[in-house]
Amino acid sequence: PVVFEPTFTCANPIAPLEARLHRGEAVELQGRVFGTADRNGDAVLAVGASLDALLRVEVIIPAASRASFPGDPAIGFAARDVCVRGTVEDRSGILTITATSPDDITVVE
Repeated sequence: PVVFEPTFTCANPIAPLEARLHRGEAVELQGRVFGTADRNGDAVLAVGASLDALLRVEVIIPAASRASFPGDPAIGFAARDVCVRGTVEDRSGILTITATSPDDITVVE
């Protein structure tokens, strides 16, 4: 099994439901991963709600970045509380944050 350990602490995180108020801003977002998907090689983590829920925030780990993680991010972060650092973007009404390295996302104990 893939088991990720915490690598940093969220200093002042926002919740997934607050993300809409921070479009275009760099944030630390903390929440539970309710689902994962593989989308064209990218790992997609649904934070705060399931993949079919409008209120989710999708954390996208690009295909080119997946190898820099100690295991498959779609497995290691599944059903875990995570903290992700990045800019909140609106992609066709879905809020996203891109995590390109293990320095951008961690599990929360």
